[in-house]
Amino acid sequence: MEESKYCNLGDVCNTISETYRANSSKVVLINTSDVLEGACLNHEKVENKDLKGQFKKVFHQNDILYSEIRPANKRFAFMEELKEYRLEEIGTIVGGATPSTKEQSYYDGNISWITPKDLSNYTDRFISRGKRMISQNGFDSCSCKMLPKGSILFSSRAPIGYIAIAENELCTNQGFKSIIPNNRIVDNMFLFYLLEYNKHAIEGMGSGTTFKEVSGDVMKKFKVRIPCLQKQKQIASVLSIIDEKIELNRRINDNLLVMAA
Repeated sequence: MEESKYCNLGDVCNTISETYRANSSKVVLINTSDVLEGACLNHEKVENKDLKGQFKKVFHQNDILYSEIRPANKRFAFMEELKEYRLEEIGTIVGGATPSTKEQSYYDGNISWITPKDLSNYTDRFISRGKRMISQNGFDSCSCKMLPKGSILFSSRAPIGYIAIAENELCTNQGFKSIIPNNRIVDNMFLFYLLEYNKHAIEGMGSGTTFKEVSGDVMKKFKVRIPCLQKQKQIASVLSIIDEKIELNRRINDNLLVMAA
């Protein structure tokens, strides 16, 4: 394996500041708030007239935009053509169910079963089991669906927007509209971060009087824009490194609290 080495950023890329000179009737204006965690969030075209000075620079496909303003806020984007998909086109949307609580034999088995409550105050990205397990009889008694390892859990009610990655095969109650990613189109870790970014938009599409809920049809039809699979993996890798350090520090702090008790 070739040895890695540190180098100056200028040794591997060029910093550019090129004035926009084309005469297109409409353009997309990108501001600092329009880029986040590898993605460009704004694709709306506006009239190309009376542009302010800061909007007179041009970028090209495969360029990288990186904000010098508060870089810790992850304001960067890979300028690559993004393709729009409905969530149902990049994965299978799966609901869940609850075995009858009146039948004791349906519980305390060996099948991991997750409820939204299990994700309340849950801070890790991966989850392997919830507070309660169910039995095979319990699983067979209702419309539970088994989710393979790597599936993305997304709570669809009470509340909307709890997200986690299945660390192993598991199932959920009816409070989820989870996604089994099509790994030929989308990277599951990228999808996790994509849903994290879009959860408030999805929540806004919920309906209901007692509590808001997102239906399976809403989840299926929700549109996202994603880069190619290789770029997805690159973006997810960068974000994962940050989260892995956060999770490690949290575990260290938890261990210290236990030792001090």
